[in-house]
Amino acid sequence: MPYMDPTLGALIDRIYESVLDDLPPDKLLGETAYTVGFDAGAVISTTRRADGLRSACIAVTGLDFDTCQQAETRHQMSVTSTLANGTPMATGRFLPFTALDVGIAMTEQPYFEEFLAPNNLLEGTKIILEDSPTRSIFMNLARPIPGSDRERQARMLDVLAPHLVRSTQIGVRLGKTDALRQLSWESANLCPYPMVVIDNTRGVFLANRLAENMLLGDGLTLTSQGLRASVRSQDHQLQKILLEAIAASNSGNASAHGQELTITRPSGKRPYQLMMIPLRPGPQRQGYRPAVMVLIVDPDAGHTASIERCRTVFGFTRAEAQVAIGIMEGLSLEQISEQRHRTLSTTRNLLKRVFQKANVSRQNELTQLMLYSAIVMPTFAEHTKGQWNADDKLNRD
Repeated sequence: MPYMDPTLGALIDRIYESVLDDLPPDKLLGETAYTVGFDAGAVISTTRRADGLRSACIAVTGLDFDTCQQAETRHQMSVTSTLANGTPMATGRFLPFTALDVGIAMTEQPYFEEFLAPNNLLEGTKIILEDSPTRSIFMNLARPIPGSDRERQARMLDVLAPHLVRSTQIGVRLGKTDALRQLSWESANLCPYPMVVIDNTRGVFLANRLAENMLLGDGLTLTSQGLRASVRSQDHQLQKILLEAIAASNSGNASAHGQELTITRPSGKRPYQLMMIPLRPGPQRQGYRPAVMVLIVDPDAGHTASIERCRTVFGFTRAEAQVAIGIMEGLSLEQISEQRHRTLSTTRNLLKRVFQKANVSRQNELTQLMLYSAIVMPTFAEHTKGQWNADDKLNRD
């Protein structure tokens, strides 16, 4: 029967709670060190890169953070001291280290007089929380509390090590998930159209900034419970299409064609055009996940297209770019001529040159080409304007 100290149960609970509740790592490290019987500790992450090792302190207890970080940066102590013991590194292994007992004299290492001796870190243990081709994570515990029972400490570490390793794995996975979620939200904001991603319960999984700013009740309303139309008959059709798209996504038939829907607006503006596209389910088909992408086209919304981007993408002159943008925005040749103080004949000649450079023959072809090009992508200033944290939007009530 495995050894279980009565104080370990609560600590193991705290180890997993710290990952899920994002508690300060310094506090958990201090609690772990004290429970096992040590007065100092540090959690170190060492990354293997093409230009060498890079170490960083994640947490410390009983030590000065900056001093520890400096020693790790200069000497990669956690890796070099482990190798100095002559023990192969492996995830989950914990090993004792005593400066005067290792095969290679620790006193000869440059960090001995610089860091170990001044901080009285001559005895302790090291737990390898992760050892992969790209990274190693160590928990170093040192300065045994006077009167500590070494055998009891070893038994406690034997129980704790698997839980510390598993919690590290969970934390790494959650960190990647948060990073991907943030990346997804930032990428969605680069879309030149309002975009809403519906989950497999018809709730809102993600909405980009354009959708958040636009859908305030003029025909469509966006809430955490879903996307709704103001007109009952249109809302019924919208929910029906969403359910069909979710079913297609759940079945893995994400290659099914998207469906379109027109939503009228009480303001009298031209209707929204919605396209709903099923998304592939991925390996977790039954869990909470994104299922349908909804793209919303507002014919009355102005599309930001810079003249410089037109010149870069299509090779238009400045005058040609002005005509092309006017066509994309739905203006007539007469309106463009009046706006730019040109004759109608000049504007027509400019449009012919635009057609030739863009390899199109009709105004609607030019509009479609430009709307799907990089010229309508948000600029950096537009992308960052009014930016908020993704968590605030993805977790809203």
